[in-house]
Amino acid sequence: MLAKVTIGAINGGLFDYAGKAKMSTEESSKKDGIKESFVLAKSKTGEITTDDIQKALDKIFEKDYAEAIFNEGGITIKIENKYYDPDGNRNIGMEQNG
Repeated sequence: MLAKVTIGAINGGLFDYAGKAKMSTEESSKKDGIKESFVLAKSKTGEITTDDIQKALDKIFEKDYAEAIFNEGGITIKIENKYYDPDGNRNIGMEQNG
């Protein structure tokens, strides 16, 4: 009986760890896609518009999967219920909503 509990605990721990690793990988992929969209959207003058970002996001992700939103601080990217705020150095912070 003890062996079953131990094996179950190990399997639960491994599955939990694997799930967290998968979520971390998916999050990194989203952030990399957002960074790439800003590179694609940058014009020769260095300006980036919300429309340009949206077109780049649609190329990188499925169409309508990611949304570019203009706000006072710049452009925020919404993917599912998460908002990503790239700064000028392409560091991307995330705020979960919902």
